[in-house]
Amino acid sequence: MGIRADRAPATPRTPATPRAPATPRTPATLRTPASTATRAPASRTRWTRARIRARAARAATAARISSCRRPRWR
Repeated sequence: MGIRADRAPATPRTPATPRAPATPRTPATLRTPASTATRAPASRTRWTRARIRARAARAATAARISSCRRPRWR
C-alpha cells in the first residue's frame, strides 16, 4: 500500500522534468539556422541534445527503480 502510494506521484513528475527546458529551445534552434540546417553543426547539436535527453531519461528511470527498491518512507 505504502509503496504504491509512494510511487504514484513520482511517475508523472520524473519524465516531465528533463523535457520541460528542452521544449522552448528546440523551435528557436530549428528556426535560426535556415541555411546551416544541412551542415554538420545543426545536426550535431540536435544529436547532442537527443543524447542528453536520453541520459536524463535513463537517470530518471534509474532513480525511479532505486526509489521502488528502497522505499523513501523507511
